[in-house]
Amino acid sequence: MERFLSKLQGQTVKMEEEDRAVWKEDNKGVFFVRGLYSLLEIDYTTPFPLKVIWNSWIPMKVGFFTWKACWGKVLVLNLLQRRVWKLANRCVLCKEELESIDNILHCGKARIL
Repeated sequence: MERFLSKLQGQTVKMEEEDRAVWKEDNKGVFFVRGLYSLLEIDYTTPFPLKVIWNSWIPMKVGFFTWKACWGKVLVLNLLQRRVWKLANRCVLCKEELESIDNILHCGKARIL
């Protein structure tokens, strides 16, 4: 909050002009999701696979699933358990490992599929 207020300090309101939204991270002031991803990527050592995921040659549902998996948002049993669901947690394919995002992407039985 302090950072926000310090940015406002010294700014003036121009009553004669209509309000408009400007995205400061773009030279033209236009917001693009791609620009937001680039901004968020700065803190990561491994860049987000943006160009691979959002291509026309990849089916939309595959891209969306990959995007959710990268952000850890695929609802697998271990995430459901964190939300206080009482479930037995085993991979339904191999029945050996706990079901997790890593497991559903790297399970030996899933690779066969």
